[in-house]
This record gives sequence, structure tokens and C-alpha cells, in this order.
Amino acid sequence: MQADLLAAFLKPGAEILEIGCGEGIFLKELTRRGFRVRGIEPSVRASQRARDSGLDVICGYFPEPGIRGPFGAVVMIQVLEHILHPYAFLKEVREVAPGGFALFVQTNWLGLVPRLQKRRWYAWVPEQHFWHFTPKGISVLFRKIEWGIMKMEYSSLHHGGSLLSRLGEAIPGFGDQFHVLAKIP
Repeated sequence: MQADLLAAFLKPGAEILEIGCGEGIFLKELTRRGFRVRGIEPSVRASQRARDSGLDVICGYFPEPGIRGPFGAVVMIQVLEHILHPYAFLKEVREVAPGGFALFVQTNWLGLVPRLQKRRWYAWVPEQHFWHFTPKGISVLFRKIEWGIMKMEYSSLHHGGSLLSRLGEAIPGFGDQFHVLAKIP
């Protein structure tokens, strides 16, 4: 779903940076679709696995001096909630992708699963997350930094095929994740 979203706005061959790329699962999918990819991942083990599979991945934290743009897009899947100062972080993203796109995949604080599971929700990890986002909250954040939202979609993780997950996907806006493609000025 996320790769389709990028492919609708970027030409094959565009260079994409994924911040927090893990072992490179999404980077491999983007490569398969004809994009040139780079990643940065703080986990030593995960970044090594990505490199072992042939991907160009740096072990470290963004911003990193070894990462220079311009990139056609920057991808952040479940990253922004870990960032203490999101405005400063997004300013750094703009530096490596001026005029490009940013794809965010975030948990939806107001999705059906978090509303009902509350502190049992899989993404409720206060020792790791500084923030929880909603589509409206992301929209306000982006308006403030003058990034335009090109497209927003909802999805739900499959919590063991639970009825809650299926119901969250069926009701517009109630999936426990949302994807936002923003245009960086």
C-alpha cells in the first residue's frame, strides 16, 4: 500500500531515503519497483542485516553527515513518535529532500483498536514514544511547517485476524494506522 502511494507520485529511478529502515524490508520492495534506495537505521543488528542483503544502509541516527540529498522522497514508518523535537527533525528532512515528498506511516491514536484497548494497545509504549498522532494532529503539524498533504490513507495491522482490526479497516478513519504523503516545499 505504501509503495503504491510512492509509485503514484514518483518516477522509477527516483532516489528514496528511509529513516529507521530496520532490516530493509520496505527498501527491498522499493528496489523491486525500480527506485534507488538508501536507508539509515540505529540498530546495529538490523542495519547489518540490511547491508548483508545488499542494501545501502548506514547504522546511525538521522541527521547523519553521510546522508546528503537531494532525495525524491523520505520515508518514515513508525518513526516520528520516537522524535523528541519533531519540528527540528522535519527541518532536517527538508534539507535532504527539498521539493520532494515525505511518506509517514503512523499509528492512529484515535483508531478503533487503541480506543478500545487503551493501555493494552501495542503502540502504547511511553518509555519509547514521545508522541501519539492522529490524522488531524499530523495535518496541523504539516500546515505549521507549510508541507502540503497530497494523500492520506488508513489501514490496520492484523492483530491475529481480530474482529477489531477488520472493523477498524471497514470504518473510514478508524484503522489503527494512517499513511500520509506530504509535499516538501
